[in-house]
Amino acid sequence: MAESNIALNDGEKILWQGRPEASVLGVWFFTKVIGTALIASFLTFWSLGVFGGIWAAATNEGQGFNPLSSIGQALRIVVPLCALAAFAYVVALRKTYQYFVTNQRLVFIGGLLMKKRRSVHYHKVTDVEVSQNFLEQLLGIRSLKIFTAGTSSMGGWGWERAEITFAGLKEADTAEQIVNSTLKSYRATGE
Repeated sequence: MAESNIALNDGEKILWQGRPEASVLGVWFFTKVIGTALIASFLTFWSLGVFGGIWAAATNEGQGFNPLSSIGQALRIVVPLCALAAFAYVVALRKTYQYFVTNQRLVFIGGLLMKKRRSVHYHKVTDVEVSQNFLEQLLGIRSLKIFTAGTSSMGGWGWERAEITFAGLKEADTAEQIVNSTLKSYRATGE
């Protein structure tokens, strides 16, 4: 495992550490890359439509100007470029993700444009969940989600938002067992 960026407290030991598998890129392609490309295409469509129409009206080219043809040409370039840039970003992003389970807390470290270091101490943990969406099932990976009292649900929509998510794990069961064992020990002793 590569060098870790975690600063340990007194008496703290790393019990497990991991990183997302490369196959998580398949999930992120559909959840992050395609979404980014769609947003870019909408913004391109909107801006060329609005500003192209304003330009046509201002220059009296209303009869011969067709903003839709300009939009179509721009989308052929913008959407693939945005998808490629987003895919390159998530490939680099995956390499920054590090997950740690210690005897005192759970830690996520990662990010490119905005680096995050988030930790949750065991006294705040309310639930631990291993989940697999359809794509994760196809790719043989899982997500380990750590919930706290303040983040167990979002609004009335029934969506759950974990405090920390360890995405793209092949050995999520091992990490879950270590977390649950440490959590049980913490609750019994307070240490």
